[in-house]
Amino acid sequence: MKKFIEGVINGGFKTKLKLLYGDNVKVIVEDYYWSRRSKNYTLTLIIYTDSIDQAVEIHPEGIEVIISSLMKMINNQKPIKVISSLKYKENGTPDTTC
Repeated sequence: MKKFIEGVINGGFKTKLKLLYGDNVKVIVEDYYWSRRSKNYTLTLIIYTDSIDQAVEIHPEGIEVIISSLMKMINNQKPIKVISSLKYKENGTPDTTC
């Protein structure tokens, strides 16, 4: 399921990602699981971008909008908790954490 979510975000929401986080953006899904204790899905992801100044202004609301749209597309009615982080990448390689 992690690879499916990652593929849909990077492929299907590519235009939104570019508008929100810059032209050179990629989302990596670290983990996706159901928490029995809190009764919700937890999605952990990393957003790599080379436009870190632009991304900081919209983060984390931008990715949460994309994730909520994705969950509606796959007809997931359960609550979801999104844990995301931004990382700077230059020329396609991650260098530093912001």
